Amino acid sequence: MFEPSRVAAAAWPSPAQDYTSEPLDWVARLIAHPPATFIVAAGVDWPERQIQAGDELIVDRSLEPRSGLLVIASSGGQLRLGAMTRAGRIVAPSGFLGEATVWGVAAAIVHRTAW
Repeated sequence: MFEPSRVAAAAWPSPAQDYTSEPLDWVARLIAHPPATFIVAAGVDWPERQIQAGDELIVDRSLEPRSGLLVIASSGGQLRLGAMTRAGRIVAPSGFLGEATVWGVAAAIVHRTAW
């Protein structure tokens, strides 16, 4: 009697079968808190931080800002890119921001190298 569970494979297994995995889910990898996450485009170059105008920053408003992190700050009614200092001030590519409040923390940067 024919039993399908006892049939042997008639060909060699694929050499790639050891390298299969689940498809990459970039949303799950880059966004920890979806309701508090926004994508903001960098409007200026900041070579010291390897940021180019047009890069996309994944900003998480639920994260606490701390020294060294990139932040989006609200200053003069505009959102501006900055970084937190040890003194709790916000420095932007053009210098220190005066009266500014942290709007969110940049959790990741999407930088395209080719189109």
